[in-house]
Amino acid sequence: MNNLTLLFIVFISFSELTIAKEYTLKDLISIAQEKGIDSEIQKAKVLEIEAQIDQSKSDYYPKFSGTIGAERVESRSEPQINDDNFVAELNLDYNLYKFGGTSDRVKALKTLKAEQIKSANYSNKKIEIQIKREFYEALYIREILEMTKSELKYNATLKKQVKNRKSAGLVGNADVLEIEMREATLKNKVIELEEELKHAKDRIRKLTFLSHGQEIILKGEIQHEHFDAKEHELVEAAMLKNRELAQNKAKLTSLKYELDSSKMARLPELNIRGQYGKLKAYQRLTSDSVEGVIGIYVDIPLFDGGTKSSGVELYKARLAQQQMLVKKNSLELEINVAHSYEKMMSIHKQVDLGEINVKRSEVYFKNVLSEYRRGVKNSIDLVSARDRLINFKDELILHKMKFLVAKANLEEVTGASFK
Repeated sequence: MNNLTLLFIVFISFSELTIAKEYTLKDLISIAQEKGIDSEIQKAKVLEIEAQIDQSKSDYYPKFSGTIGAERVESRSEPQINDDNFVAELNLDYNLYKFGGTSDRVKALKTLKAEQIKSANYSNKKIEIQIKREFYEALYIREILEMTKSELKYNATLKKQVKNRKSAGLVGNADVLEIEMREATLKNKVIELEEELKHAKDRIRKLTFLSHGQEIILKGEIQHEHFDAKEHELVEAAMLKNRELAQNKAKLTSLKYELDSSKMARLPELNIRGQYGKLKAYQRLTSDSVEGVIGIYVDIPLFDGGTKSSGVELYKARLAQQQMLVKKNSLELEINVAHSYEKMMSIHKQVDLGEINVKRSEVYFKNVLSEYRRGVKNSIDLVSARDRLINFKDELILHKMKFLVAKANLEEVTGASFK
């Protein structure tokens, strides 16, 4: 193999290596917000409503249309009017007054637009909360994985001590097997946690649009902080800022305008209409080749088979449904905020208790280890004490993670931001 071939193989091997990158929570949130499409979808919905507003506003402007064609007029009783006629006319139709029907429809759409803009802005906050949940869970798995690997090393130390005691005739094979079985259990747990961590990072990749080949190193630790907000303050914030409730309230206001607009459809309209040019035969008033007519008219709806009245009833029904939905939404939101707050406070207490249990279990293990070395305790006692210590540490990290997730959930339901 010549040097050129060797260099080529080394180059290919190096190119296939993935360069691992460190990402903080802030980094991942920024990437997800920059690359996410949810915000763009919400902005597109704003443009859709703007187009509907422009469409409704078109009623404020006159409408012009042209007609060009040819026609043949024939009459058996009056053959003198038989003639071929060329038609070229300009038509005008302009609504002067509709009792606010158009303005109410525009107001309804503007209400929805204002709320949709808020939803577009909130999409970044929504992404932030999603990233937080996945980031905290991934940190939890990583910390448990690191703790389990560290415990494997410590288990090797315990195994050495047990073997030394067996060599001295102080313990039997069962004691060695006990430590070896614990070693196998820890190794199996490492395999499971490594796989879970991969899946957790993949969920982060999906939210941040990072490729599967990009190795992610999460920078950060699961911290625990106190939370000082009061429940009634959180409920008040939720009533003002919760997205779902705000959207339902906006839809309620919009339906009120739509109902008013549908009621106006049953009232008279004031319109200007006109025509000019070579008119159709049945429209001609004189023998002139070119003529025109313009007038102002009051159009009074007399009977339409119930189309307009049923339209009013339709919006009344929708409005009643939306009012009940807002009421239901408000009640559920208050309960959800209270539940989320209580849950977070309960987890906070579990963290405090967990820290106490970890300290106590560390002292307990040291005592058991000391008694084991003196022959007072056996290997089962030793393993049990060590496992209890590890389980308490695991639970403490778990509750810290749950606290952070509960806090993120509370941010979502209240629409507020917490430090």
